Amino acid sequence: GNKLADPATKLNLYLVTAVVLGITFILCRFLVQSRFGRILVAVRDDENRLRFMGYNPVLIKTLVFGLSAGIAGIAGALFVPQVGIIAPKQLDITASIETVIWVAAGGRGTLVGAIVGALLVNTGKVQEQRQFSQEFRITSPANERLRWIAALYYFDETIEEQTRGAF
Repeated sequence: GNKLADPATKLNLYLVTAVVLGITFILCRFLVQSRFGRILVAVRDDENRLRFMGYNPVLIKTLVFGLSAGIAGIAGALFVPQVGIIAPKQLDITASIETVIWVAAGGRGTLVGAIVGALLVNTGKVQEQRQFSQEFRITSPANERLRWIAALYYFDETIEEQTRGAF
């Protein structure tokens, strides 16, 4: 097969990932805008009222959980060839916090928010890595977690200030 370090292979993996992201986005957009999407909003807002209307919220939640697990599985299958190897260390709390920051930066409650947030945060990470040389960075895991928590707190306060009085 092809070597993962080959630039042509990296480009092909990038293109496949972009196409799968686009297809997944369109599928999720269709689901959210359909009757099923309105049912999901009803599950979120008032589960008891939905149950009273004859729907089974447990079944709906299970279906959405399965769908999200399938999307996560596809994402993982596309992620591993790009990084070469996956280890438990890569799935520590920092990765979870980073995902929350993506959503906080891009906007909660929208499909495009997580994508925009991921692009913003990862672009910022690349710029930070370029700006500071390795010898001046403190890279202990505890300091890395503190930086992510501080960023999450900052984004939460910023979003709260921007939306205060809007509702």
